[in-house]
Amino acid sequence: MARPQHPSNPLTKTTTRRGFVRTVGLGAALGAVTPLLQACGSGSSDEVTLTYWTHQYDPAIAVNKRLIKEYQKKNPGVRITYDYVPHANYEQKLFTALAGGSGPDVFWAGDWLVPQFLENNVLAPVDYAAYGVESKDEFLALFEPGSLDPYVKGDEVFTGGLSEYEVFSLFYHPQHLAEAGLPETLPDEPVTWEKLAQYAGKMAKTKGGKRVRDGIEWEVNNNVWSVLIIEPMVRQLGGELFDEKAGKPLFTSPEVTEVLQFLQDLGGKHQAIDPGFYTPNSVTQFFAEERVSMNIAGPYQPSLIEDTNPKAEYQAAPLPVFSGGDRTTTMYSWAWFVNAQADEGKQRAAWEFVEFLTSQGKLWWDEVRYPQARKGKTKGGEDINEYRKKTSPSYAVALADYEYGRYQFRSTDYYKIASALQRAQSRVLQGQDVAAVLQKAQREAES
Repeated sequence: MARPQHPSNPLTKTTTRRGFVRTVGLGAALGAVTPLLQACGSGSSDEVTLTYWTHQYDPAIAVNKRLIKEYQKKNPGVRITYDYVPHANYEQKLFTALAGGSGPDVFWAGDWLVPQFLENNVLAPVDYAAYGVESKDEFLALFEPGSLDPYVKGDEVFTGGLSEYEVFSLFYHPQHLAEAGLPETLPDEPVTWEKLAQYAGKMAKTKGGKRVRDGIEWEVNNNVWSVLIIEPMVRQLGGELFDEKAGKPLFTSPEVTEVLQFLQDLGGKHQAIDPGFYTPNSVTQFFAEERVSMNIAGPYQPSLIEDTNPKAEYQAAPLPVFSGGDRTTTMYSWAWFVNAQADEGKQRAAWEFVEFLTSQGKLWWDEVRYPQARKGKTKGGEDINEYRKKTSPSYAVALADYEYGRYQFRSTDYYKIASALQRAQSRVLQGQDVAAVLQKAQREAES
């Protein structure tokens, strides 16, 4: 799923006055509006109005509307105003609203934004009572182990649950492997990146001097995706993209250099990927239409493939690993948050609403194909993960990959670092010298 690009720290509010641009930090903006928010209150003790925002994804919108209607019927004292924004514009609208004091009471956001949110006191800690528990440990036990790690600080947790809990695996067309004279099915254990490059090069197709099929693709024009693809590869080699203790990127390290050289060889030496063939946000469509033989994506992808081409034949395999490296893949999540600037009554009502939303794991899976981290069973008593595997065979691969998943690096400068990495990836795929590109990216990320 494509993620929006923000080349600089988005937790700022930019205003224009008489011809010059002024950037206001979110912390300062919230400090100015807090007294007003506290004065507004939430109305009578028997009636609460909550605003709820998400990004736009039609299946998720339909489920949200259905659940809101059901919740309001069960809780006549709560009124929920729901709004959704196209993916590309969502984060900027959210940040601007939070900085201006008009942010929603409940909202979605990605795990990579938590450091910025916490620095600016945007997030309210979970009200454990809304979930029928009394402590952090009891609350965390409601979810898959480690799934809420990015949202924990000290004794407090700052999300009520994950709307979307993803891990990356490899999707491929068996018939393309067979056409290339290769084994039709990839093994249950990860193949090496080196072997994948050879396979992808053989599956790519050129006709009349024009590329008609790429061997492998991912969202190369998106800064968040650059981290999602490159970081696990670096970690497999024993390195990191970012030193969280020192607060600095490690783009010129041997591990990052080796990964970027590998990506360049994918396009140059193996002719597996052609940047000119790719168009932004087209990867799943191209894969469904068999214009791409392999791609890297999460458990959400099968539903999108089926929407594009219900007859598509594909399978999933574990994310590859470098020869001799540690098996690692990447995880990311979108989560439900409650605005810390809402008054006490609204926060209490908001957490009860979020608890209801997170308890509907089967519905979210059936209608949206969003895997979620809250444990649960179907009405028939079947474990929710077993049910997901039964209804989407590729989910068994994802479930195995979760064990090796690690969340992205944490930094309040996340977007600056991710954007510098994405630009470096683009230059490398265009054939520029890897070492020189990474030195430039290091300077950009540190500036």
